[in-house]
Amino acid sequence: MELLNAYLYGGAIGALVSLGLSALVLRTVIRKRLEERSATELRDRKDQFIALTSHYILNPVSIIQAAIATLQEKQTSATLAERQQLYDAIERGQQRLWIMAEQLAIVGEVDQGDLVLNISVASLVDTISAAIAAVVPFAREKKVKIKFDYGAENFMQTEARFDARRLRQAIIAVLDNAIKFSLEDGVVQVRLQLESNIFIITVEDQGIGMPDEIVSHISEKFFRGTGLYNYDYQGLGLGLHIAQAIIRLHHGSITFTSKPQRGTITTIEFPNL
Repeated sequence: MELLNAYLYGGAIGALVSLGLSALVLRTVIRKRLEERSATELRDRKDQFIALTSHYILNPVSIIQAAIATLQEKQTSATLAERQQLYDAIERGQQRLWIMAEQLAIVGEVDQGDLVLNISVASLVDTISAAIAAVVPFAREKKVKIKFDYGAENFMQTEARFDARRLRQAIIAVLDNAIKFSLEDGVVQVRLQLESNIFIITVEDQGIGMPDEIVSHISEKFFRGTGLYNYDYQGLGLGLHIAQAIIRLHHGSITFTSKPQRGTITTIEFPNL
């Protein structure tokens, strides 16, 4: 009986050891597969980023070159309306390149944790107005109107402490996204409110909207909400990622509410620093 018990005990120990080794091997295999998948996904995203960057740099450059060539060719024959269209095309191309250059310059600082704020007293109304002015060429192209409601009696003389340059960049990213996914002749409504020393900026569009599974990823780096190498919508997938980092540095939050075919509402909240 003692021999039998010893045999059974030894067998049980052996089985446990085998199970432990099997579990260890399984964890190792799973970890390796996950690492391989992560490496593959990262490589795919980098390839996508390079392809998109090349496309979105060459596209506005080509537009600018074509417009300049046409202006040179038709120095005397072009009508005032034709000239204005060409000037608008040059302005859109230049502004698109400028926004991309800013985003590419910032994203490295964001990812490395090196992005810092330069806090000063500034006007929120002026900062938001400057962001709107930066995206007007894109809105004009899609015949989208941008309305800004801030309650003049509350904000005309009110100044706050924040990084005006960085906040402008964050709002540009949000507005650019709203215009990008708006329908032609749509409206983008911008509102500024102050509640209990918390500034609330909302940007509401009447565009195509997004399902919840897209909304949950919208501020991730390189995420564009469209298929791989889909060039239907301008953008590198950096704007909202950067905007979120900037707002968080302001001790604030940025949230997105969206419904397919009903548009998207982006809400930015942060305190007076």
